[in-house]
Amino acid sequence: MLAGLVSVGCVSPYYGTAQVEKGWHVDLGLAAVSYMNDGELSGIYYLGTPPSTPQFYGVRGDAEVRYGFNEYIQCHGRMGLGYGTFGKIHTYEYTPVGDNFLVDVAAGPQFALPMPFEKGGQISPALRIEACYGYGDFFALPTLLVGVGDPEFLTLGARFYVHPWVPGDAFVGVHIGRFNILAGMNLATIVHPDYHRVPLIGTIGIGYSIK
Repeated sequence: MLAGLVSVGCVSPYYGTAQVEKGWHVDLGLAAVSYMNDGELSGIYYLGTPPSTPQFYGVRGDAEVRYGFNEYIQCHGRMGLGYGTFGKIHTYEYTPVGDNFLVDVAAGPQFALPMPFEKGGQISPALRIEACYGYGDFFALPTLLVGVGDPEFLTLGARFYVHPWVPGDAFVGVHIGRFNILAGMNLATIVHPDYHRVPLIGTIGIGYSIK
């Protein structure tokens, strides 16, 4: 199953639901993205200055393998590869830059607490914690999730970055059988005044659960 979310650097598609399923699972996805990347994580986090990190439009493919020990705990590993073009630096004057390759790797556990209702239905709050490598740096990545339904048909969530400056992402995933539609946006580049010249940083994509 697939949900979507967005990061300040890139909208990293999130493959999985808040609900944990026992056993092995494999997901694949393809997304259109708008992202910022210069090979360094810190370039876009300076407060009080215009962002100096290039922004790109592109595509990325992702794969995730995960294993559920029970309905409460699972572990996973994921990798995303992408290509961006039409790059620009959005400072006081727009500056074109060359194309960009994107690598996004992460692994970690997920903890869920399914809460079924007596009259049917279920809510599944969850916490996913990842150790990540991307944009030329290592960082921690906690994600809060809420799943609706059993089987889960809607996933809502927010991602936070453990870094000197902590941006936030908001995302939604809709699950239709084995197919999944994602959409998300970065909130920090919307609310922070230094980023008023930067276009929306976001992702829209589709995924498929092959196991």
